[in-house]
Amino acid sequence: MALRGNKGQAVPMIRSSVVSAVVSKLEGHPAGRELCRGNQQIPLHKLKTPYERIALSQYVSLMESAARVTGDAFFGARLGHEAPPGEILGPLGFLILASPRLRTGLENLSRYISVWQNATEINLHQNGDTVSWSYRIALPAIWPRRQDAEFTISATCTMIRTLLGQKWRPLAIHFEHQAPKDRRPLQAILGAPLEFDQAFNSIIIDARDLDQRLTPGNTAYAPYFERYIKDMLSEQREETTIEQQVAKVISSKLGQEAIGVPEIAAEMGISPRSLQRHLAAEKTSVRMITRNVRLAEAQALLSVNRMHVGAISDALGYADGTAFWRAFKSWAGVSPTAFGRRGSRRHST
Repeated sequence: MALRGNKGQAVPMIRSSVVSAVVSKLEGHPAGRELCRGNQQIPLHKLKTPYERIALSQYVSLMESAARVTGDAFFGARLGHEAPPGEILGPLGFLILASPRLRTGLENLSRYISVWQNATEINLHQNGDTVSWSYRIALPAIWPRRQDAEFTISATCTMIRTLLGQKWRPLAIHFEHQAPKDRRPLQAILGAPLEFDQAFNSIIIDARDLDQRLTPGNTAYAPYFERYIKDMLSEQREETTIEQQVAKVISSKLGQEAIGVPEIAAEMGISPRSLQRHLAAEKTSVRMITRNVRLAEAQALLSVNRMHVGAISDALGYADGTAFWRAFKSWAGVSPTAFGRRGSRRHST
């Protein structure tokens, strides 16, 4: 759920169960305890119940501060490796652990993540024999966010090992941030080759792993967990516009598959005609929303990493680099290259 700021804009939120895991680890460190007591942005009384909402930006800032005050550059990765998978995401975590196959669990995580953390993109994309599970906070202003990225990737790997066995290893791990000076501790935690300055934080998985039938456990509880999560999601959707819902669907498919009115309507559970009617009432269209989503994604990618413009063009599904260059300059008033240089200066500190 997103609360409203002073100007009526949505404030991205995260459930307090995630923040509680950070605070709990900090309590074991003298400087960490001092950080928690002195933090005026995160109300500690809200952490007593797992469903309270904390501003996403404050949580990310706390994670970065935690790494700094504890002197552990891999604070987030270690926390994700240690934290019990089900407790962090509440009913969503238990739904994933109750899945009959890993594919089902990861699809549910993508489908329902906004219940636990919004302004967030999680996608599952298969390319031949490999599958990419990707994660990114969709707001370039929330930066740096290395600790959250490494925490999320590490926690997801821990959850997958809970399902597939402790010997499971990803084929590779990608991160959107720059490489640390010494990547060996991170590689030891994750157990996979690492790549940095990528479009998304991603876990690359052997496609065969996704469809293994898992050992029967609490699968009988899955429908109850999912029904509860759907009720929570329904409450949130009542607070968003059709345009925002369409933008979320488009964002999840960018660069992966062609998507138009029929596909979006099916994803949202309404007829194509109803979708077009609602969008017309909001004075927009699928074409306009697609353009805005693409260019906002381009702005985010250019702001926070060193991807080549051509790679960004491909990631966003443009026919070629020239089409992307023209669209971006028309929208932003500057070329992608110039915008990227400006973003690099802004985030270099």
